[in-house]
Amino acid sequence: DVQDMKCKNRTSKCAIQADLDIRFSHSSKKEDINKDYRNTEKVSPSRRAWADDEGIDDELAQLQEIVDNCELEILNEEEAGVFRNIVTRLFYSDSFSIGNAILPREVIRSTLRNLDGLIILDTREKLRLNIDKPVRNSTKYIMTVLMNNIWESKSDLMVDPFLNST
Repeated sequence: DVQDMKCKNRTSKCAIQADLDIRFSHSSKKEDINKDYRNTEKVSPSRRAWADDEGIDDELAQLQEIVDNCELEILNEEEAGVFRNIVTRLFYSDSFSIGNAILPREVIRSTLRNLDGLIILDTREKLRLNIDKPVRNSTKYIMTVLMNNIWESKSDLMVDPFLNST
């Protein structure tokens, strides 16, 4: 006897008919969630404002390249998650203030492109050295330390006596 079967997109067909009529396999639950997430992101008015002329996919590729350059696998899982979050928040920020300066998105993204594993490790060490100081907003604090550390890594090279002695 033939039993009804349901597939993940809630279509019901008899088992024999399902084999004959459904030509494309149905996506997995994970694929459905990813599809829903992408679709939600594309229609969101605030997200649309974030997209540049090349589109959201290009933006995600840029972010992924920056995250890949961070070499987060050198950190433990928790620290890697924190830095991934920090980089993502900075990347999608319209602006970010450090001291009296308000940095526009283009400056933030340009700065993030200089990130690498050494800067991430150095930032982690600086954060550890300042562990005794009270911090009201830890996420903004880490964002600020990371951005400052990117710039300091460049300026340190300019004032290094050994590198500049020739």
